[in-house]
Amino acid sequence: MSVTGAGVGATLISGTASGDTHETSDAPPRLHVEGNQLVTSDGEAVTLRGVNTIDPKRANVTAPARGKDAIEALDLLTDSDRGWHPNVIRVPVQPTDIGEHTPGEPADPVAFSDTELETYLDEHLDPVVDFLADRGVYAIIDYHRHWAGLEWGDQE
Repeated sequence: MSVTGAGVGATLISGTASGDTHETSDAPPRLHVEGNQLVTSDGEAVTLRGVNTIDPKRANVTAPARGKDAIEALDLLTDSDRGWHPNVIRVPVQPTDIGEHTPGEPADPVAFSDTELETYLDEHLDPVVDFLADRGVYAIIDYHRHWAGLEWGDQE
């Protein structure tokens, strides 16, 4: 799923992070803002409740140490038979993980190439978004860059 727009006018839609629309009857409906509420196209108010997970590439790369990859962890986090009922999952996307950098070390902008980004989307983020859509769960994709002292200029 991707988020388009900004601020109060943001629209949540089902689809992959690369922009492809996800076609499934289980995908959550589009949301938009009316007043101070998120609502479906039918005007039904929606309350989002959910949890955070780790960057999907980091989850997949460290699966041998953690015991689960990104999809296996999300399978547990969205398993209503086990008492989990989130309808939104925050998925951080970190430039350090998109590129081939050491976790925990800052990566100077631009932190990844177009090829690394496409590989990241195809192999890590889109499968997570597709899985969540199949479960009827929204995804908040959080581009998560957070290093003090890092300059945000017009980098090529």
